[in-house]
Amino acid sequence: MTDQAPRPTWAAYGEELVRRLRRNPQLDRYPGRSVNKWNSVGPHRTQEHAQPGLLDFLNKRAPSYVDEESDESDFTGYPDFEGDALDISMSEEDRPSPMQPIPHPTLSLALKLAATFGSEDAFIACFGAPGSVVVLGNIEPQEVALAQDLLTLIVMPPGWIVASEARILKGEPNALCLLAPEITNGRVAERVLNIFGSDIRTALSLPDRLFVLLPSGCEFPPDLKQALPAPVPIASLSRANFGEHLRYSHGLSDGKNLVLLEQLPDEKALTELPGSVLSAALRAPTARGVVDRLSSATEKSSKRQKPDGPRLEDMDGNSPALQAARQLVADLAAWKEGTCEWSELTRSLILHGPPGTGKSWLARAMGASAGISFVQGSFAEWQSAGHLGDMLAAMRRS
Repeated sequence: MTDQAPRPTWAAYGEELVRRLRRNPQLDRYPGRSVNKWNSVGPHRTQEHAQPGLLDFLNKRAPSYVDEESDESDFTGYPDFEGDALDISMSEEDRPSPMQPIPHPTLSLALKLAATFGSEDAFIACFGAPGSVVVLGNIEPQEVALAQDLLTLIVMPPGWIVASEARILKGEPNALCLLAPEITNGRVAERVLNIFGSDIRTALSLPDRLFVLLPSGCEFPPDLKQALPAPVPIASLSRANFGEHLRYSHGLSDGKNLVLLEQLPDEKALTELPGSVLSAALRAPTARGVVDRLSSATEKSSKRQKPDGPRLEDMDGNSPALQAARQLVADLAAWKEGTCEWSELTRSLILHGPPGTGKSWLARAMGASAGISFVQGSFAEWQSAGHLGDMLAAMRRS
């Protein structure tokens, strides 16, 4: 019987991405990081190298991560980094963690990218032929800009050119166009979505490789749905993924990590936790402290979401109303998992009948089974509040 959890198959790739991140944890070695305005060559040079101009980017391949004539000690970004050695067991689970130069959201997303592609060879294979197209989907909107930076500056192999405008590349052999919509207040505005679609159509008309980032809750117009391949969903925050995170952020060693990881919330609960809760938990000084904070946060969330009424799973029968309610909840679950588009959902339902026949009861059960809040309102009550301003105020209170 061993207390050591097996590492995921993509662990070596994750280790390589972490090694690159430790040399540039803030992703700030190249200028021009704003969305749809950057052009770069992956990966990074050391801080002391002169920042190349745009023509340098487009006319010269990037060197390897380490210049042959330079000393690796020139790299800064991780205080204890020496040579190619990667110390991933600097503290036991209950000892204070080492210095953490990589921001937690950056480390988490880098590991999810490693889990998505599995290896650098597999990542490159996605773009095997000139003109290949890859769509990476189900990315949280707040992670889109960070994903652009990581793909451009950390994930891309040496010598590859990455640009946000396909016209710039002009058929370069090891080059790709990376497109993503601009996110404002956690969403993609309709105007931005139209520009995004136009940029994709332009890129498709040119011979260069194309990599598209599709945020969750965002969908392509019909012509692009037909033209583009099915999105590859980015890996979710699983226990294995979080275990790898704790290796690098808190020095979780191989010994006894199985017991600790089994105490983590399950994948569904981890995925549903807000990013701010994850970041707050990761501020704990030990791996065990992180797990305890996550368990506590999950327990509080579960208590808040505990239904105070019926659930569809508890209802017998197969009436048309019950069938429609079950279909709507199933569609919503499929959308959350990224297996269907928002436009494919059954998103509304009208129930009619005399008072007391169970319309509100069924609606309450739908909310409980879907894990969402049930809000009850009455148009008659809203209208009785008075003139339009009072009626709108009553609606907002509901």
